[in-house]
Formats: sequence, structure tokens, C-alpha cells
Amino acid sequence: CHLFSSATIGDDEFQFLVDSGCSRILSSLKEVQLEYTLPLSRFITVPHPHSLYAAFGTHELARQKRDQLVTHVSRALGAVFTSFQQGMPTIRYDSESVIARRIAEGVNERCNALDAAGALSSASAAGAESGPRVTSPIQTRRHSARVEGQEQAGPTLLVVDRTDDLFAVLAHFDTFEAVLYDYLDIEDYKTRIYAV
Repeated sequence: CHLFSSATIGDDEFQFLVDSGCSRILSSLKEVQLEYTLPLSRFITVPHPHSLYAAFGTHELARQKRDQLVTHVSRALGAVFTSFQQGMPTIRYDSESVIARRIAEGVNERCNALDAAGALSSASAAGAESGPRVTSPIQTRRHSARVEGQEQAGPTLLVVDRTDDLFAVLAHFDTFEAVLYDYLDIEDYKTRIYAV
């Protein structure tokens, strides 16, 4: 049995697992710090009550809301990369979108801070690392070359502004979500799991 928690497991909860006998059947226990939600649309999003206003407003209050939104998204995506324990991500964004650029820069700053604190790599990888850390390359979609010294493997974040994305409907067929719903027996957000 594998147990994944989306929040920190407190001492009381941990003691409950030990006292209840669950520890005998647990193969692994992992705390995954998640600041994102999974709404009914089944996409990872960072809900913000004033998203449209913050993204496109032109006066000072909208700028402040936009900064708060970028900070919130950066923290949430930083938490995602922390849970991966795969090191610094490569961040790519659409060069024509101001919002995508700001989010890419915000995530880059957050990931650099997390990497400096040792939160982005597993303990074994962090201990084996020597020399200076490679900061996350931020690339536009027209610049795909890797930064010298950047590992080929690792997470990649693609920041896309889908404000005017007419292709999104057609792209459904190439998404993980489409594979799940088209090839697995999923109905009303439920599926049956069979023992083989």
C-alpha cells in the first residue's frame, strides 16, 4: 500500500497510522505539498477569484492583483516541482504573451529560491551534486536550445496563454485527459478498478 498526502502529516496523524496497524501494510508514505486544486474540469489550475480582472486590467489595483496572481501561481507551481524532486525545471513560454512571461519569470525566481534551499532535489541527488547550481533556463518558444550544463532529463514547464487559443479544442485528442477518458472505462468521474 502506498499513501500520498497532499498536506503535511502531523504527529497525531502519524501516531494514528502506527497505532492502527496501517504501518504494517504501508510500502511508502509521501507528503506532497500541493497548492493547486483539481476541479471538475480535471485540469491542474490555481483558482483566483479575480483572474480575468487581474490579467487584463490597466489601472493600479489591477496591477497589484496581477502581481498577487503571479505570486500565487509561482508558489503553486514551485510546490509541484518540489513534489517531483527532479531538480530545476526548464521553463518555456510564449514570447508574445506578457502574462506567460511574468509567470515564467515568477516560477523561475521561486524555483531558484527552492533549489538554493535544497527543496527541489532528493536528498541523494543533492548530496551527490558538486559545483555551482544551474539556474533554470527560461526560453521562449522560438528559442529551444539548452543552456550549457543543463541536464537533458528533468521537468519542463510550458507556460501558455490560452486567451485566444482556437486550437485548444482540437488538442484535446493529444492530452493525457483524453487518453484517460477515451480508453479507460470512466463515467461520471468514476472508474472501476479490477484486480488482475
